[in-house]
Amino acid sequence: MTASHEDRQIQKQQQEAWCVRRVFNSLTDNRLVSWPLTVVQREEPDFEVVENGELYWLEVTRAISQEDAREWSVAAKKELGIYFIGDLGGRKPQDNPSTAAEIVCNIQTVINKKSKKKYVDSYPTDLLIYVEGNNTAWLDSEIATEDGKRYQNIICTFPYENSEKFKRIFFLWNSGKVFLFQRRLEVQIPVLSDNIRSLLKALN
Repeated sequence: MTASHEDRQIQKQQQEAWCVRRVFNSLTDNRLVSWPLTVVQREEPDFEVVENGELYWLEVTRAISQEDAREWSVAAKKELGIYFIGDLGGRKPQDNPSTAAEIVCNIQTVINKKSKKKYVDSYPTDLLIYVEGNNTAWLDSEIATEDGKRYQNIICTFPYENSEKFKRIFFLWNSGKVFLFQRRLEVQIPVLSDNIRSLLKALN
């Protein structure tokens, strides 16, 4: 039975609410929340936040390749509990540099898209990016190597264009890890990021 547009919208709102709860729980654990705090879900932007009297918006989006998104959609519609990654058109597992470059591209795409929203210029706006895809496990799971974890850190500190338009940017990964990205005047990126830059040029 195919889900209706209304059902998909409800599911989307529930997923967004879960992501926001996860992020604010992490902020609270790290004493980065000023009380009182009110969070109200809406249409656009996704959330209105009042933190200790300060009003700002919170937009939730996901960074995933179109191929992986289509594969996940097909698997859900066919109710496939188990299938081989990439058999339905998604990305096949790659090495760490290629995976990191792909994720950086996905993140930059959503930052560029969201930065053009009119509400970003009207009030300070936080951007919460849920990082998804077939290859995220290589950087963000129990099977991730130390090298993979380093690439995950590079992704979360990469100097993304248009990031300055947002108050803060959060990266939420499948593992539940939350990274807070705050643009600095000088961002020092490890030498390993040169590999990502080369791969980005190849992808574009």
